[in-house]
Amino acid sequence: MFRPRVFAAVLAAAGLLLAPTPARAEYIALDYPGSAGTFATGVSETTVVGFYLDDRFLGHGFVYDRAAGTFAPVRVPGAADTVPLGVDGDRVAGFYTDPFTFEQHGFVWVGRSLLRLDVPGGVNTQVNGVSGDTVVGSYFDPVAGRVRGFVFPVAVVPEPAGLTPLAVGTAGLFGRRFRRR
Repeated sequence: MFRPRVFAAVLAAAGLLLAPTPARAEYIALDYPGSAGTFATGVSETTVVGFYLDDRFLGHGFVYDRAAGTFAPVRVPGAADTVPLGVDGDRVAGFYTDPFTFEQHGFVWVGRSLLRLDVPGGVNTQVNGVSGDTVVGSYFDPVAGRVRGFVFPVAVVPEPAGLTPLAVGTAGLFGRRFRRR
């Protein structure tokens, strides 16, 4: 007796057996020189971002260029640690820790410009990802007593002569823009 379901299952299994084997992928171990541990957290084309732990277990950010096989540091000036979590083109997003309050603050590097992000009324803002001019992240809402997520369109305004650099965005987030040293 002909059973269409059994026949279909046999054909599917034969197709799987005859299907070409995918090429073996090579894993590239990322090990930041002199680190206690290396964590890759985001990728865009041939750029990988992440952080490594030093001997005191503080996080230090990096950008890894897969094409060149080189690491470059990502540092927020004055931070106890810097943890990049996402990358898109020349934008690197993450969080850093204030060395005095130990609070976390979000950041986005856009080329050589730094945008610091904190949700008004929130604490421990983290920017977890970036895509074009939009970032996503999380923060602790002390009034609600819980962690909330956010989506934020970011636009960096060119610095006018003689004024404090500012970053402007919608959705009520504020930040400051600093030049990378």
